Amino acid sequence: MTPPPSHPHAHPHAYTHGATADGRVAQIGFVGRLYDEVLGLLMEARNYFLQRERSDVVGMPSEARLLVSQETMRVTCRLTHAMAWLLTHKAVAAGEYPADWALADERRLGGQDVCEETYWHEDPNLPPKVRDLLGRSLSVYVRIARLDNDLRMPPPRPGSGGLALVR
Repeated sequence: MTPPPSHPHAHPHAYTHGATADGRVAQIGFVGRLYDEVLGLLMEARNYFLQRERSDVVGMPSEARLLVSQETMRVTCRLTHAMAWLLTHKAVAAGEYPADWALADERRLGGQDVCEETYWHEDPNLPPKVRDLLGRSLSVYVRIARLDNDLRMPPPRPGSGGLALVR
């Protein structure tokens, strides 16, 4: 695979291995921790959806069951987009791909139109576990979205007084 051209705003603190095309090397220690958190949430959500969701929706009106289905898909969407982003950046940290590859627009965190929606989060028709998973999946998704944006910001100029991204 041919490495992509340099990303103009690759942040200097992004990766342990690999450097951006302009020679800046970055460092990340949090990808593994976030990966573990998202994987744990994925497994917890999967177990809930397989074992308890059905019993939690028994007797609910069809509109409420539809809402539960919609919001459990939102949890899944957030976590799968988060995992895809983390696997991309984990591959860079392992030296499998250059940093610029991960910063290509097609590897940005996706799904904002669905994943950032919070309108139904506190609906009383949702089982407490679904509301819990919605809140926790949103939290991790928002943190990764912030990282995705931070990695694309130009680094502060020396002496500019700007804060450097330190992880």
